[in-house]
Amino acid sequence: MKVDPGTHGLHILRVLAAGPLTHAELSAQISAIAAPQIQAICNRLVRQGYVSDAFSKDRITSKGRAQLPQAVPTYTMRPYVPERIVRRPGSDAASSLPSVFAGERIYPR
Repeated sequence: MKVDPGTHGLHILRVLAAGPLTHAELSAQISAIAAPQIQAICNRLVRQGYVSDAFSKDRITSKGRAQLPQAVPTYTMRPYVPERIVRRPGSDAASSLPSVFAGERIYPR
């Protein structure tokens, strides 16, 4: 049975993925969750094996890293290049016709 770390637990795991932090540093980085609640969630994550508590710092374990969502691979974008249109010789009659711009007739070169 796989135990879900929960929404706040995933948030804590994401923060701890950057590096080990003390409870005070963790509370400072996550201001949306109260400090006692962070402490309780960290204790639960330690019991579940997602986080290890050593030398008064919380560290994410390999089991915790496996719980984090994987990044979607980015695709290289390239500019759109339309298909080349092959025309018969002499079929481009519009390029030889004059046009009118601002009351003046302009002849193609």
